[in-house]
Amino acid sequence: MKITKNRDLMLKILSLLFAVILWSYVRSDGNIIITRNFRNIEVTYEGQEDLKNKNLTIISPKEFLIDVELKGYNSYMRTASRDGISAKVNLSNLNEGEHSVPINVSYIDGGVSVSKVSQKTIPFKIDKIVSEHLNADIEVSGEPAEGYLVGAINDYEPVEVKGANTVVNKIDKLKYKIDVTDLKESSIINSKPEAFDSNGNKIEGLIIEPANLKIEVPIQKVKTVPIVLDYTNSTPEKINISNFTMEPSSVTIIGNSNLVDSLDKISTYPIDLADIDKDYEIRLKLPEDIQVVEGIDRVKLIKTEN
Repeated sequence: MKITKNRDLMLKILSLLFAVILWSYVRSDGNIIITRNFRNIEVTYEGQEDLKNKNLTIISPKEFLIDVELKGYNSYMRTASRDGISAKVNLSNLNEGEHSVPINVSYIDGGVSVSKVSQKTIPFKIDKIVSEHLNADIEVSGEPAEGYLVGAINDYEPVEVKGANTVVNKIDKLKYKIDVTDLKESSIINSKPEAFDSNGNKIEGLIIEPANLKIEVPIQKVKTVPIVLDYTNSTPEKINISNFTMEPSSVTIIGNSNLVDSLDKISTYPIDLADIDKDYEIRLKLPEDIQVVEGIDRVKLIKTEN
């Protein structure tokens, strides 16, 4: 009986001792200080509206990422996450020039602290905003369908360019690009402006107005037709028409598709051949809205023999 009581007492003592050891282990594990690293935390820029009110803008960096190390007891660090990290810089008091601005990094939970950051300051370049009125070239690429040409288009478009002074000063060319490949009819093509430096590199970060230009692109049909000599009724019958030739004898005309399709020749203005005894220039009688691709409006009338 006595032995049984001693055994029960011993078991109770061992159980109590085991519970104390287990509690101590759990307590000590929860009080271990550990660290965790979080990469590519975005820094928030505060005070940008104040810069805008002073007609200033950020040249660089447009954004900034840092690595953050957090430290705390294991019990707190189990739930630590990147969402609780706050990284900010205040730009409201900056002026034009270069500045080194400290980064304020903190964690939302008081049981966790920031032990290390990859960078403590950010080097900023601040510039004034300027506006200039310039001309943008209208650049046509591609070829319309066979038998068609692009009509007259403005060579340039006046634009307003707004941006950082150092960026605006890099502009060498402004362009609106349009592609006319395989077009058979006049079209309106939307084009956005692009800016380039002297090396042909595209420049970003500018505001260009108009930001979307509607360019009317006239597509006209072309056709080669013969030139027909027209002479007056007063021309004597004895004159042999075959004694006269024209240079050139045909021209390429351009215009509205329906109008071009309706023409199978271009006549000269009437002339009295009796008055012609040497080479003579005679005007072409061009219908309204029809042009000659070669750019001529006269042909040479040549008398071959008497």
